[in-house]
Amino acid sequence: MRTFPFKKALWFLLKLAFLVGIFWYLLHSEMLHLELLLRLAQKPAAVLGQLVLLFGLLYFPVFLRLKVLLEAADYRMSFGSAVWIGWISLFFSTFLPGTVTADAIKIYLVLRENPGRSIAPMLAVMTVDHVFALVIAILISAVAVASNLDFFGQDPTLTLLAQAVVLLFVGLAVVWILLSIPFKKQDPVLWILGKLPATGGLSSVYLTFRQLAKNRRAMAKSLLLSSVSSLGLLCSYGLLIEFIGLSQPHTGTLLWVISLADLSTAVPIGPSGLGVGHVTFEYFFQLAGLQGGADTFNLHTILRLIVCFFGAVPYLLYRRSAGLAGELPALSPTQTDSQLP
Repeated sequence: MRTFPFKKALWFLLKLAFLVGIFWYLLHSEMLHLELLLRLAQKPAAVLGQLVLLFGLLYFPVFLRLKVLLEAADYRMSFGSAVWIGWISLFFSTFLPGTVTADAIKIYLVLRENPGRSIAPMLAVMTVDHVFALVIAILISAVAVASNLDFFGQDPTLTLLAQAVVLLFVGLAVVWILLSIPFKKQDPVLWILGKLPATGGLSSVYLTFRQLAKNRRAMAKSLLLSSVSSLGLLCSYGLLIEFIGLSQPHTGTLLWVISLADLSTAVPIGPSGLGVGHVTFEYFFQLAGLQGGADTFNLHTILRLIVCFFGAVPYLLYRRSAGLAGELPALSPTQTDSQLP
């Protein structure tokens, strides 16, 4: 009989205690007001509008972006499968910590659609997919910093934040240039990777990175889809701020606050960034001279979870039609589809 590992149980209890502590602090410091959920529930038209906005502008472009990147890496992926797989992964994200831990579900399902393909290139595709979301957040923040230099220069913390954004922007530019350089002889990166453990998997990931970087059309499409998704995110938060009754912030302020704060939801503590996101949004809102950060994030997360939970419908349909395994296997970078159940 298989027993639940002690370390996993301890780690789960620590994360649970952390989340409970965060919510206790937010509630008792009057930063989080749960009665706003009741107000939102009393306006079904507003809820429906937000759900359509989240699915159509936030998540749907992400589904299409993954399809574009997969095809650029020579994976077979139809439009319907891309939407199906993306929505199914959203459903599992309602139970998994963070917003990126459902990637294992995407990898498993994509490999079922592409028999014989190894996992290493797929890991590179998933990484690039997340990098595009990061790139847009940094670009938006960099534009906001450049257009509000006086605001960011009036406080040491804001100045440090602006410098961090600039460094991230420069770092991304350097990485992009390195990936675009056509090495005529030996690739120095491959030489370095050859000295490391698991060199085969790492080299495959790197070569997929270079393959994607050379496909300018796929990169342009992915950048455009990422921009649309970010627009959906900003619109959703802007409408929720208006719903709560807060003073509408300057557009430039909203751009960098939401873009940077939303990155915290990737931390694998609670589903959809619960807990960590509450604290981060409250901090960034206060940093920008705003109020209601935790409340805004709370309402937005509840709406996101509703959209994600409806992914149970395609999951059940896919499981019935494709014979989806009841338990998703642990995958290694060198495993192929022929080794999957």
